[in-house]
Amino acid sequence: MNTVWTTSTKLTFLTALLIVVYLFRHILVAPPAVDPDHAFNTQRTFERLERILGDQRPHSVDTDANDEVIARLKSEISDLGFVPIVKDEFHCVSWQRSARCARLQNIMFWVTEPGPNAVLVLSHHDSVPAGPGASDDGAGVAASLEIASLMAERDLNRPLLVLITDGEELGLMGANMFVEKNPLAKMVGAVVNMEARGVSGVTAFFQTSRPNGRDLEALNSSTRLPAASSLNSDIYELLPNDTDLTEFLGLPIDAANFAYSGDVAFYHTPGDTLENMDKRALFHLGASGLAAVEAFMSQTGEEAERQLLYVDIFGLRVISMSAYICLTIILLTGVVTAGHLWSLRAATPLLKTICLPPFALSIGLAFAIGATALVSFIRPETGYSSAYPIVLRGLHVSAGLLGTLLAYLFLASRQTTKAMLMSAWLWTVIFSLTVFFLVQGATILFIPALMFFGLGAFILFYRTETKPIVLPLLGFLAFAAIALPLSALGETSLIIENAAPFVFALILLFLYVAPIHIGEEQAQGTTFKTPAILASAVALVFGLFSLFVPAYSEHSPRALSITHIQSANFENAQWSVFGSDPVPESMQAVADFSQGSLPVFGGPRQLAQAPHLTSNMKASFTRDTQSEDTRSTILEVEGAKIDRLSVSLDTGNPLSHLKINGFEIETPDSILNIICSGRTCRSAKIEFGFAPSETPLLVDVVASRFGLGPAGQTLIDARPDWAISRQNGDSRITHIRISPDTPS
Repeated sequence: MNTVWTTSTKLTFLTALLIVVYLFRHILVAPPAVDPDHAFNTQRTFERLERILGDQRPHSVDTDANDEVIARLKSEISDLGFVPIVKDEFHCVSWQRSARCARLQNIMFWVTEPGPNAVLVLSHHDSVPAGPGASDDGAGVAASLEIASLMAERDLNRPLLVLITDGEELGLMGANMFVEKNPLAKMVGAVVNMEARGVSGVTAFFQTSRPNGRDLEALNSSTRLPAASSLNSDIYELLPNDTDLTEFLGLPIDAANFAYSGDVAFYHTPGDTLENMDKRALFHLGASGLAAVEAFMSQTGEEAERQLLYVDIFGLRVISMSAYICLTIILLTGVVTAGHLWSLRAATPLLKTICLPPFALSIGLAFAIGATALVSFIRPETGYSSAYPIVLRGLHVSAGLLGTLLAYLFLASRQTTKAMLMSAWLWTVIFSLTVFFLVQGATILFIPALMFFGLGAFILFYRTETKPIVLPLLGFLAFAAIALPLSALGETSLIIENAAPFVFALILLFLYVAPIHIGEEQAQGTTFKTPAILASAVALVFGLFSLFVPAYSEHSPRALSITHIQSANFENAQWSVFGSDPVPESMQAVADFSQGSLPVFGGPRQLAQAPHLTSNMKASFTRDTQSEDTRSTILEVEGAKIDRLSVSLDTGNPLSHLKINGFEIETPDSILNIICSGRTCRSAKIEFGFAPSETPLLVDVVASRFGLGPAGQTLIDARPDWAISRQNGDSRITHIRISPDTPS
């Protein structure tokens, strides 16, 4: 009984320790303090950004505010002694089944004499309509200028070009225009892109070219290394997210993509300001970008390279190796652990031993995800843990460990320390093999631990009297050093409500270290009763708190944009708030919102009656001719106050040709929607053709103007401090549906 009590106490302490570590693991991915002695001068960079942003108005593509930002940016470039080159053109791109068009003003300058095999420093100067874009991507712009000023003082082995694009927020438009139209694109040999998805946090190195051997030399900073792993890179490629660098990856280049992503509640909002920017994040971004430029400058771009799997360890150094070496380690560890586990079959119930790890992982994840789903079902808000993420994080970890401990209660009986360790290690081999063939970059998470586990299994097989402590602990620490920071970074990049699956890493850590506490005797299921009680108590506390804590706060606000919509299809104008979250009481007192939906605009909405919205938009068909094979149509739209025009085409057949203000789209057959942004689009001529169809031609024309105007001021005043507009911000929208097939 004394042994069971002692073991139970150890496991209870382990459970408590893992909960605390998981709750506060974000400390591992904090940005470094600003180093005033570093070559990258953060204060000078920040002051330069202050001058560029001026009054910090939103400055989306082709607006008066963007012209003013461009003028100040050109002045800063000239003051540094460089000659700014502006490429001012109307351009369209095909992006996500839409044609995106705008007048763009790309800005570039040479730090050195022009030449081939250049290193390109990349950022974008436009913001979303909702916010001033101090971090996204003012930080990248200002860091680019600082890096350029530093490199201008050095003897460089390669040419250096700085490109600051326009229209990135609309669909990578400026980068596409440079790659497709500018002959300088063929002179680029390496690209360093700097971005932000938030206003704080550690800088991540999240994308490379393929192969990436030369790219990894960019991870050579004189301060904390950026958070880097081949897992992040592979996952990013699977997501529908893009930066300007995406447009360059079709070229034969080396690449390094950097961004910070803390406080994502301010991303693409009026909260993306200089006041909210963490200077530590700016410093880390700039220092990382500078180190990458220096690394590429030290290369010729012709060195042999291969594809490597890689991961940083606490920002101190990077581990990298080829996929073949990783696969060899996995297979060797698998052979040794499987052989050792088979040799223990007489001393342990082998089937239960083998089933324990996947059962514990499955139950643990089910508890963590299920607890989150239950809270989501009860809470009316979408981002119900935005203000206090530690509460839901606590529920994730405690519920996950509770499920794991319950699995041990049922299956751990009569198992030995060595048998449980071998089973956990063997399943790690199976997980590693699985991700090797599915998401290869994830394999590196397990390799350092597997090296210790394989060696431990080999030694324990031949030296049966050895206590399995040192090598299992080293493997545990190796996995913890990689998995905990990565899971913290992943949780930051996502929203906390989607982060329950990250408990997978912590459950694995429990599987690796819990058997060590069993000692020489066989485990008893009751050994895990006390830690299970602790986990259930903690889960209950965090679960109750997660039901009642405020969902949002001024420092972590809810996204709440107000739209004033007038449609020819509606009898009355509507106030609209997108999403299913309840409208705040202060706004509900101004307008009687209720759940509903709007044709054409899609998605759940909260709607209220609004005053009539006048518009000077005019749309008409000026040509509609039909031959045996093609119907050719011209739609013209005019509107003196349009900030963004959206045209949806229902033709019945794919488009055979499409031209927007004279710009011809090369592959129009997948286009369903046309989005034209900025002042140039206030007069739009859209020419399109398609095979004749029995389906009537229907065209939805939506004109947006940013801001609500005087009619919406009362609602804006009623919006609480913990709610903020996002992306396109508050706007006035008028919609008409027209067809040449229907009499007007």
